[in-house]
Parts: sequence; C-alpha cells; structure tokens
Amino acid sequence: MIVVIPYSLESHIKSSFGFFDILSQAYQVTYCVPHVYFKLVSDYGFSTYELGGMPFGYGLEYQNRVNFENSSDAYLDSLMDRITNRLYKDREERIMKLLKDLTPTVVVIDMFSSTDFIILYKYCKINQIKICFFQSTLSTYRRPNALPISSFSSSRSKLNLYLEWNHVYFNVNFRRLIDFIKYFGRDNHSMIVKMFNRNEIPAKFKISNNNFYNVAFDNLNEFILAPEELEYTPNYVSNNQYYCGSIIKVNSDINDPLNIKLNKIFSLKLNNNYKIIYFAMGSLNNFFRQKILNFLKKISIIAKNNLDWHFICSVDKDILKDFDNNNSNIYLFDKVDQLFVLKYSDAFISHGGLGSIKESLHFEVPILVYPLSKLNDPDGNSKKVDYYNLGIAGSIKYDSVTTIENKIKQVLFNPFYKNNIKKFNQSVNTNPAYDAEKILLKFLSIECL
Repeated sequence: MIVVIPYSLESHIKSSFGFFDILSQAYQVTYCVPHVYFKLVSDYGFSTYELGGMPFGYGLEYQNRVNFENSSDAYLDSLMDRITNRLYKDREERIMKLLKDLTPTVVVIDMFSSTDFIILYKYCKINQIKICFFQSTLSTYRRPNALPISSFSSSRSKLNLYLEWNHVYFNVNFRRLIDFIKYFGRDNHSMIVKMFNRNEIPAKFKISNNNFYNVAFDNLNEFILAPEELEYTPNYVSNNQYYCGSIIKVNSDINDPLNIKLNKIFSLKLNNNYKIIYFAMGSLNNFFRQKILNFLKKISIIAKNNLDWHFICSVDKDILKDFDNNNSNIYLFDKVDQLFVLKYSDAFISHGGLGSIKESLHFEVPILVYPLSKLNDPDGNSKKVDYYNLGIAGSIKYDSVTTIENKIKQVLFNPFYKNNIKKFNQSVNTNPAYDAEKILLKFLSIECL
C-alpha cells in the first residue's frame, strides 16, 4: 500500500491524481487528508484516511491560533507552541496512528509537507517502509543555469543568475533572522534542525542547503509532476529527481447539475461563434480579495465592449458578494470543474499555478497569466509561459483595461499561441521518459532507508 501525505490544499491534491493513478496499477493508494477532502479524493477513485494537524516547521503556529483557535493573544500562544513543540507532537501522534492503522509499504510526501519525513524516519527505517516525495511545482533547487522559481526574469546571464539567487538568499535569511529574534531562537529552521538531530537521522539525508523554497533532504527520491520541457534549457537534473510529464487525470461528470448549466453556456459558443474565456485565480484567491475585485472590474468593462466574449469566472464566495455584475456575458461561480470548463474554453486567465498551466496546455488553451503575489512559483511560471510562447504574462496591478483587452485578443485570434501549444504537447507526449510504465518502474526501484 502507498500512503500519500499531500499538502492540505485542493490544487496540490488534484495535481497528484494522474501520478498516483499510474502507481495504482501496482499498489493500493490511500490519501491521508482532512475530512473536507474525502469526497474530492474518493470521486477520483482513491481510498481516504483522515489526517488532521499541520506539518511542523512551516510557521503555521500563528495561523493555527488565529484561524482555528480564536486566540486572544496569538503571538504569545504561538510562541508557547514553539517552545513546547506542540505542532510536532500533535502531528507525530496522528502520523504514528495512521502508520499502525494502514501498515503501508511506501509513504509518499508532498514537498510542501516535507518535514513529516523527520517524524516518519525512525518508524519507517525499522519497519522497512520506503519514503519518497512528490513535487507539485517545477524544481525548487539552485542549479547551474536555473533561475529561482519565483523569478519574473528569463535572462540567465551570469550576472542575473547571481543577482536573482542572492535576492532569494537574502530574503530567506532575513526572514529567518527576524523570526529567530521574534521567537527567541525558535525560528522554523532552528526547530527543524533540532528535531532532525533529535531523531538521529544520518547525514546521508541531511537537510539540503541548496533549496530555498522547500525543506529538502539529500538522497531521497523526488517525483516532479510536470514536464521537464517547461524548465529553461539546458536543465541540470539532480540524481534524485524524476520528471513525470503532464499527467492529468480527467474525471468530469457531464450529469453534474453545474456542468449541465455550463453546457448551456457552451452551446452559445457552438451556435453563435462566441468565444469562451475562463477566469480563475487558484485555491487561495480569497487571500487576494481586493486585487481580484479590481481585476474583475476591468474584465467587466472588457465584456461590455466585446459582447461575443463570454467569461466564466470562478472566484471565492466573499468576492462574489462584493462584485456588482451587470454583464449578461459574465457568468460567476464560486467553484467549477476546471477540467470540464477548459475543454470548451478559447482562453484561460490564470494566476499561474503549475496545475492550472498543465491543465490549460492539456486542452490546448492559450493562457494569460496574472500572478497574485511574488511568493512561490506563479511569477516564474508566467515568465516560462511567455518565454515558450504558450500564452502571455501580465501584471494584475499595472495592466490597464486596454492592455488586458489587447492581450486577450492576441491569444484568441493569433494562431501563433495555439500552434506553439500543439508543438509543446507533441514534444511532451512523445517523450519516452513520461511513459506510465517507466514512471512505475522508477517508483518500484526506490530502496528502503
């Protein structure tokens, strides 16, 4: 049995289904997720096991106190949580229980929950349980010729590579210093190192000093759920990394009431030659409420000027409440089946998450990428989309109505982008490294700790 421990975010869970569908040929696959994700996982044919708590070492103590426990003094309470290792102990108890209940032969951890490896190590070592990781972004390591995944630049001159990586290095270490002072020596990195040493994990698996986005460990296999073709070339791959291509598992229910409603909109495209433009800003769009509201107001003006463009917008409920929609060609939903919508779309306006980009490419839909923040990979993804002419990158803050409208026109009516996506997909689809059999054999070759 494979036990999957994903990061508790829908986009991370969904992006992994194609990979574990391949592995299900040889293993029973069980997702360990909060109960809220049970239906999502079971709809895609996988077993579920409830795993609550939060991975330690990611600074989630404060968030937990504010969002879930209504603390009257979140700082002091989160400081005490760090002193007592509360998140670690809670997570350890939950993980030990699932290991005894499920008795897996392999544990696969999302790189965004990677500190669970520290908890798992001793038990898995003793019981000969294999451990590896899956990565839902492109490679996060510092390598020759590689820009940081958060970089909006595509220049790989020696000077620019030096500046870009040192900018990341400075920011990471500056935040670490601030937290070290703020939490009296109990910053995330110090806590991770402490528990790594306490669990007597050998130097063979030491914490990587070459990864500024995830807590990574040397000599453990990492399956990147993306095509290597999205990386800048030449790409220097670590020995423990394996790219799996654009493996997308489609599971749309045409009889779903919402999909029936959407089909009526899609019929307008067929009968009237309308263009369908899909607008979605990711699982965390509620954290960027004002940015998205301002952007939707610009879309509203564009829609009025182009009545044959029909916009299907998927945004958070709280954003919907505050957006005054007077356009008959803008359809607002708090959630849609993205794969179902993309199948009928002519363009996709996205925040730039890798999962959305892969799905858009799968259906050969040109992308307009408008990152919401400079954290993690959307900036870098948007630049790669631009660099490979799979779509166009934009600025959600600075692009005017006219600029956005012109960019939409380009991806709708210039066959250049659609043709490039077809060429890109042909390259990915004919890459033998992504054959399901090869991915499975690579996984089967993983050795015990």
